[in-house]
Formats: sequence, C-alpha cells, structure tokens
Amino acid sequence: MIQLIGIIILILVFIWLQLKVYVYFWNQNLDVELRFDSTDMFAGDTGYLKEVITNDKWLPIPLFHVKFQTSRNLLFDDSKETQKTDQYYRNDVFGLGKKERITRTLSFQVKKRGCYRIKSIDLLSGDLFMLTTLRESRECDEFIYVYPQPYYNRAILHSLQMVNGLVNTRRQFLEDPFEYRGIREYQPYDDMKSINWKATAKTGDLKVNLRDFTAVRSVRIFLNLEDEGILKREDGAEACIRIAAGIIKYFVGKGMKISCYGNCKDSGTDQILYYNEDRNIREIYRSLSCIDLEKKAKSFQYHFENRLFKQTNGEYTFILSMNAYDDFIKLLQKYSVVSEDFMWFYLKDPKDVPDIPWNLKRYYKPIDISQIR
Repeated sequence: MIQLIGIIILILVFIWLQLKVYVYFWNQNLDVELRFDSTDMFAGDTGYLKEVITNDKWLPIPLFHVKFQTSRNLLFDDSKETQKTDQYYRNDVFGLGKKERITRTLSFQVKKRGCYRIKSIDLLSGDLFMLTTLRESRECDEFIYVYPQPYYNRAILHSLQMVNGLVNTRRQFLEDPFEYRGIREYQPYDDMKSINWKATAKTGDLKVNLRDFTAVRSVRIFLNLEDEGILKREDGAEACIRIAAGIIKYFVGKGMKISCYGNCKDSGTDQILYYNEDRNIREIYRSLSCIDLEKKAKSFQYHFENRLFKQTNGEYTFILSMNAYDDFIKLLQKYSVVSEDFMWFYLKDPKDVPDIPWNLKRYYKPIDISQIR
C-alpha cells in the first residue's frame, strides 16, 4: 500500500514537473516560418507556401498547431484543413521531436488579383499529458502580389496592332516646328509657342498650329473607375484593369515606354494610381493588383484632366472606363479637339446603348463585359 502511494506521488510529481517545464520552455528555440515561393504571380496561377517549423531544443513537442489566416482567394488544395468564411483559417498540426525541423509545402491556386498578406501566426501546444493549452501569437509580414490576368480579344488586339502600325509608320518622321498639317482654335492647355500669329491676326481669334506627327515613343493608360450606379459594377472595373494589363503587356513587348494613371484607390495606402514612364513596369503591375474596388473612386476630372491634356508629341493615349456620364463625355470631346492620338475603350453591359457624340465615334471602342468572365 505504501509503495502504491509512493508510486502515485512520484507520478503526480512527474506530471507537475513536466507541466512546469513545458509552460516555461515550450516556445523557446522554436521557430516558425511561412514563406511564399514567389511574391509576384498572375491570377489563375498555382503558387506554393512553405511552412518551416524548427524545434532547436532537447524538449519534444508531441502536439503542435500552427494557425494563420489568409485570403479566401487563395484556394489551398488540402481543403480538409481549411475552414472557409470571409477568410481562410488554416490549422496545421505537427508532432515535433527534439532537435527536429519539419518543412511542409502547401500548394494553392490564385482565384483573383489582389495584394494578400499573412499578418500573424498563432501557435498552440500543450504538455505531455495535454493538461493545459499553451498559446503564443507571432507577427508575420509575408505577402504576395497577384497581377490581373492580361486580356485582349480579337477586336482589342486589332486596335493595339493598329496603334503599333502607326508607331512603325511614323518612325521615319522627326518633329519640325515649321511643318504643320492645319490650324485650329486655341485651347487653354496649348503652349503659347504653338500659336499661329498670322492666322490669329486675320481672324481676330487665337489660332494654333497642328504639328505634323513624330514617331510614337510611349503609351499612356488612363483608368476611370467612377461608378455612378446604385449597384457596384465590379465586373466592369475588373475588366478595365485586365485590359489595362493587356495593353501594358503588349506594348512593353514592343519596347515602348508605359505610364498608367487611375482614379482608383490602393488597398493599403488609399493613394490613386499614378505611375509615369520612369517607373518600373513591375511596380505598375503591383499597383494594379492592389486596387481596392470596395473604396470609392475619386473624381477623374479633378485628378487627371490637366494630366490628360499635357500630352507630349509622340505619345499615344488609351482611356478605359465603365461609365459614360455627361461630364466625362464632355471631357473627351474637349480632348478630341487637341489630340487625335487616343482610343477610348468603354466597358459596357450587353443592354447598354450609350449615346455617343458624333465627334467621339472614331475614338470609341465598345467592349461587352459579358465576354470577359
């Protein structure tokens, strides 16, 4: 009887000691690393996330949980270990021996463009007899940029090829301030040096020269994602972004310089899209990936009217919009007076029949949103 009591006491002491040891030492020399194999991908691609768990001590951890939250747009293959709500919550279970490292590779498919981050990791463990739950949260700043999948159908590709043909046709020309192909009325955005003083004296109104073409050296893209409807047209906005990515891909492949502007907000900074041709193309793609359509777009006229009219010679402009509201139409009409080198892609619903003014029809390229899914 005394021996039995002694054995019980020893067992209780052992349980108490191991409990104390695990409470104080379980998370020491324990390293957890999450790492995407690539920080840049396109929507629809397959990616990999590595979990590296290192227990660099002599104390084994029989049951160890690694929990973290990711976007629902990263579709992991092992869905049995994933709970789906507005986010994905992963709970990966490990058994760690002493001085052991475990590497697990998780594959996933990217459903949608975006900038996705893993901000924290929750670690859960216990003692040998699971008498207590041990928890710790660690910061994590692992991120991935998912670019929009570039899109162009036959009609869009034909338009891009037409502009590229214009580039090749004009390469033989150089700008000559003494050669011009006509005269038009002065606009507030015109340079004073372009005024034709003889024509001005004859008519009594300011007139400016229309200079002859030079080779197109760069392309500008303007995204107008203002949405005046009651219901948000996210499909139209996504289509605009995909076509912008397609234009960038096409002309970068032709050796052209690209600049990109938009009244849409960044998911992290709330800044609008503003990249001139001096910026890296990778930065433009990343900026497109981080557009947050949940945030209301800013006024296109307020932010980009002056930028639109400051077109340098040898620059072609693409304008993408999913709306044809009156102020925007009037802005394009004003722009068509001072420049012929632009194209307007209008992303519309199949039933949408906008009333396009006659002087814009040569620049107007309607695209059915239902074709882009």
